[in-house]
Amino acid sequence: MDTTRVSVPIRFLGAAVALGSFMGMGVQGAAAQQRLQIEGQGGVSMPTGDFATVTDAGPNFGMQVGYLLSPRVAINVDGNVDLLNGAELSGGSQGPDMRQWRYGLGVAADFLPSERWALVGNIGAGASRLTSDDFTTSASVQPQKFAHTYFSSNAGLKLGYALSPSVMTYVGGRTVMTLANEDDSQMLADLDPALQPFGTAWSVPITVGMDVKFGGARPARVASTPAARPAPTRASDGPSREELASRLCEQAEAAMQAGDYGRARQLLQRALDEYAGTTCAAAAPGLLEEVTRMEILAERVHFDFNRWEITDAAAVVLQRKAEVLKAAPGLLITVEGHCDERGSLEYNQALGMRRAQSASQYLVSLGIPETMFRIVSFGEERPLVPRSDETSWSQNRRAEFVVRKLATS
Repeated sequence: MDTTRVSVPIRFLGAAVALGSFMGMGVQGAAAQQRLQIEGQGGVSMPTGDFATVTDAGPNFGMQVGYLLSPRVAINVDGNVDLLNGAELSGGSQGPDMRQWRYGLGVAADFLPSERWALVGNIGAGASRLTSDDFTTSASVQPQKFAHTYFSSNAGLKLGYALSPSVMTYVGGRTVMTLANEDDSQMLADLDPALQPFGTAWSVPITVGMDVKFGGARPARVASTPAARPAPTRASDGPSREELASRLCEQAEAAMQAGDYGRARQLLQRALDEYAGTTCAAAAPGLLEEVTRMEILAERVHFDFNRWEITDAAAVVLQRKAEVLKAAPGLLITVEGHCDERGSLEYNQALGMRRAQSASQYLVSLGIPETMFRIVSFGEERPLVPRSDETSWSQNRRAEFVVRKLATS
């Protein structure tokens, strides 16, 4: 049986930020957001051949979830449904309204490593299920239904052009094979004896539409090897990739200066994932190492009640700091001593100074020059947790480390 279906859907593509843990992907921050893609479609399905004698055209809806294995290859899980209206059959009877559900797993690859053009091929397999509302046949006036499930496979190709880093238009086609089993051979005969038995069916949905990606540039369209220099852009094209990447590095450095190391790490990772080949991406690994060093230097150490001796836990933290400080002799560090609220102001001021001295002297004992440190006590004036309970007090009994100056030579 020649059963060809032509669909003309419009597609939308976006990053699913809220589903950042989809399929257990082991990436961080913005990188995770760029790996997951959600595509919805809507259009019209127009049956032809014997199937067109049973149903008329109807709307088509679907959704596809993709996970990028690399910047140019993705695996997809998709599903869609054709809502087909019954056609007028021979003898004046009416065909049933039907729904054809298709779902499966596939692989897609972009063969053009270009920022403007994409040539995406896809191949997959799954199941196709055809169900009907109540209907009557020429052989029986009793209402009946049917539900048939078949194996299906597909292969296709589409060409896209990017109108912007987030919007791409597509045109393409896909061949779908639906394989029925022997139990399905009477399906069409049940509808109308004049129709041929159902067998293997081919369809060719034609796609003309648009993909819109929310949350960043299209990772699947970036060249796998960096270009020697960024392509010149007109003023109407907006900022170049080099300019966009440079802004990320500037924001990351500002976050580092403000002590927001988590945001700095996220911005630098995004530069690596989305702007390969730019000056910022080349500098990002070194800056990420600097973020790690700054995070170690910012770690606090805590003390027991009314004590200033270094505990075992504090010693582990200070040993990590010493390793960083040995590799950066030009740093100047302010060591701040803090206390909980119990005790007089004068007593806590002196106790905070002993704690700052104890922390700095421990670092000196590990080989760090004493000239690298400045000692100050804030007593109980700057609680980390402004509450009056043992848990809060234990957090407030601490020494903090502030990087005051970087070496200039």
